[in-house]
Amino acid sequence: MKRYVAVGILLCTIASTGSHGALVAHAADEPETVIATFHAKAGAETALAKAVADHFVTARRLNLVLAEPHVTVRMSEGDKTAFVDIFTWRDGSLADNAPQAIQAIWAEMAKLTEPRGGKSAIDIVPVTLESR
Repeated sequence: MKRYVAVGILLCTIASTGSHGALVAHAADEPETVIATFHAKAGAETALAKAVADHFVTARRLNLVLAEPHVTVRMSEGDKTAFVDIFTWRDGSLADNAPQAIQAIWAEMAKLTEPRGGKSAIDIVPVTLESR
């Protein structure tokens, strides 16, 4: 839970957003799957798509996330765009101590997103995998 609060505060501070997604405690040494939704600012769609892709590539290179499951989708929200990224942290505590390379990507993502529909600019929700 500490990680979600810390990440939520960081992203909310950087992006000046509202409430953060569901907060759930998770054992630090267990993998943790999350759904991250990024509400793109108008005109920032291409840059945000690149930032989301760079985040996963960088996190893999640094051995922070598992290779699978991973999926990124683009969706319409009326006349606006959002990206949904589903991935699994190798260890539930890793985001609490994210290296500078990841923090820099998070800062860039925050600049490219906006709150929408009562949700934060970046909404991160932990989920439980039912099947692989």
